[in-house]
Amino acid sequence: MEEKKTTTISLSTFFLVLAIIAIVVMGVFIYKLYNDKAMEVQKSTELQAQVNSLNGTVSDLQGKINAISNTINTNNSSNVSNTASSNNDSNVNIDKIAKELFEKAAVKIYETEYSDYGEYEDANPVVDKEINGKTYRKKNVLYSEVEKKYSEIFGGEALNKILGRRFAEVDGYLYVKLGGASGSGVTNVKVSKISEANNEIEYTVKYNGVDVADNISDEKTCNMTIKLIDGNYRIISTDVVSFMK
Repeated sequence: MEEKKTTTISLSTFFLVLAIIAIVVMGVFIYKLYNDKAMEVQKSTELQAQVNSLNGTVSDLQGKINAISNTINTNNSSNVSNTASSNNDSNVNIDKIAKELFEKAAVKIYETEYSDYGEYEDANPVVDKEINGKTYRKKNVLYSEVEKKYSEIFGGEALNKILGRRFAEVDGYLYVKLGGASGSGVTNVKVSKISEANNEIEYTVKYNGVDVADNISDEKTCNMTIKLIDGNYRIISTDVVSFMK
């Protein structure tokens, strides 16, 4: 009888231990489950905060990008406007240069018909020389000095042509074909650009010739091409032959 009682107590103790173990395991499981959910909630909260922060940063960056884009667009518009204005000013300035060149060229071309070139002193003693059937007189000045002066207006073919009308070079000195008196120039000069390429600009020029007696010719028209040479525009061709005829 005593043995049976002992067995019953042992079984009760065993089941009690099992129940305690089960309760402990269940408690651990519930704690872990709760703790995991709490961590997930915390992580979710932290993740949401990071997302919100990133959204704020993106918004700030977008605002800066928009501001920069507006500034660039404004600057581009300003640059386009300034470039257009600069181009217009440049065209006006070049037209003015072309007009002034033609007026100066007209005086020099007149001189080839009428001037005795008295500003150039005759050599002493006087030396006359026949060149191509025409009489030329030696001047006390180097040909290169006169050529340099004319090259401030003319260039290329036009320079050679204008110098060849009355001048010749012999032993480095200037010789002038005899003849001429005094001349004048032009008035009412108007230039109109025809074309532009390779630093060359072609113009139509309208003008009235004026002689020494202030007689004014009918309006005449000619063509003229100027070119940028060593940073300066020069007349490289013109079909002007006479101003009063």
